[in-house]
Parts: sequence; C-alpha cells; structure tokens
Amino acid sequence: MKRVLAENVAEIDLALFQFIFSRNGKRFWDRFFRTVTRSGDAWAYAIIGFALIFADRLAGERLILPMLIAFSAELLVYKTLKQVFRRARPFESMKEIRGLIAVPDRYSFPSGHTAAAFVAATVLTVCFPILCLPAFGWASLIGISRIYLGVHYPSDVLAGMVLGLISAQFGMIMSF
Repeated sequence: MKRVLAENVAEIDLALFQFIFSRNGKRFWDRFFRTVTRSGDAWAYAIIGFALIFADRLAGERLILPMLIAFSAELLVYKTLKQVFRRARPFESMKEIRGLIAVPDRYSFPSGHTAAAFVAATVLTVCFPILCLPAFGWASLIGISRIYLGVHYPSDVLAGMVLGLISAQFGMIMSF
C-alpha cells in the first residue's frame, strides 16, 4: 500500500513538473522567472530587513530577531534534509531537461529558495498584515519559478514551503 501511494505521488510530481517546465522557452517568461528566482537569493532578505527598518523602525526592529532565528533554523534543517535525501535535480535525472539557471548546491529536496521566501513572507506579515497577499504571492512565484527553470520538482517546492512556514513560526515563538 505504501509503495503504491509513493509511486502515485511520484507520478503526480513528475507530471506536474513536466506541465510547468514545458511552458518555458518563451523569452518573456524565461526572463520573468529568472528575475523572480533571483529575488529569492540571500541578498534580497538583507534589503527587506533594511527596508522594514526604514519603513517603520519599531516594527522593523521587532522583526529582525524572529527573522534571524527563523532563517537560521530553516538553513539548518534545509542543509540536513539535502544531505539525508540527496535527491537529484530534474535536469540530472532526465536527459531531456535542461536547467535554465545555475544551482547553488547539488541536491533538489527541499527547495531552499522557496523555504526562505516563505520564512520572509510569514514573518513580514506579522508586523505588516497588509503585505500578506503580495508577500505570499511573491513566495509562491519563487516556488513556481524553481520548477519552471528546471531545478526543482513540485514536491521539493511544497517541502520548502512547509519548512519555511514552520521555521517562521519557530522564529516568532522563540523571539517573542
């Protein structure tokens, strides 16, 4: 029973990956998703932190500690899971897939970009609830971009999302 369930999940994961990845090759969307994915690189979070402090010093300062704790927890779990699962990236598993960007590390599961984006979106909306839709929309686009660009499977992105949400909650609990 477990094997059948795992096979069904793997089939759905692969089918969804192929559906999203097959949309690339269009100049506008390729550039769009490369830009989106770069907006989830580590430097972006430092800019977000400074912008928060500039926008509302008190609220911004209140978010720095939870963000630091959450990002630290997320990074520790992310690195551990990468080494435990050692899942090959789609472009390494399937010869017909060509990744459209350079990857920061060797393994696919979970998506660190997605995890970090959901950490930022979650912690950000605690002090700035008005940013909920744009923040989670942006985090979701980062996850989709990782699939579109051929570097993650949907289950990697889903795991990254869950990791980011849990890490953000952990960071807020530990700091408040």
